[in-house]
Amino acid sequence: MATLTLDESIRKIPALLDRVAKEAQEYMSDYIRKNADQGYQTGKLASSINIEPRGESARSVGSSLKSKCGFTYGLAVDEGRGPVTAKNPSGRLHYYDPKLGRWVHPKSVGPASGIGFIKATKNYIEGMNITL
Repeated sequence: MATLTLDESIRKIPALLDRVAKEAQEYMSDYIRKNADQGYQTGKLASSINIEPRGESARSVGSSLKSKCGFTYGLAVDEGRGPVTAKNPSGRLHYYDPKLGRWVHPKSVGPASGIGFIKATKNYIEGMNITL
């Protein structure tokens, strides 16, 4: 019978965490690209998904991408956002609308629903068959 001591198992954990984090990073980026509402520009967000080591026993997978206004863009795509209006009364929003195939400049836009990519990735990880 082949056995694995506890010491050997513990030494394998960082590499296992790296493997799981890499798979989670790829899954999250793909999920964002495939499921995002047309109201979001997700190329930069999907490309910004990164892995941050949190010591020997943890990894964090996500994005800290900020919008030009300073909010965390990933949270808006994940959870949704309310309506947005230009701060300057004479100002305009500026974004590419893929449905129209052109840049648009409205004074405001309505709310956008989220796509739940964080929960989907968590469910994906929990469904993985992980062995040492």
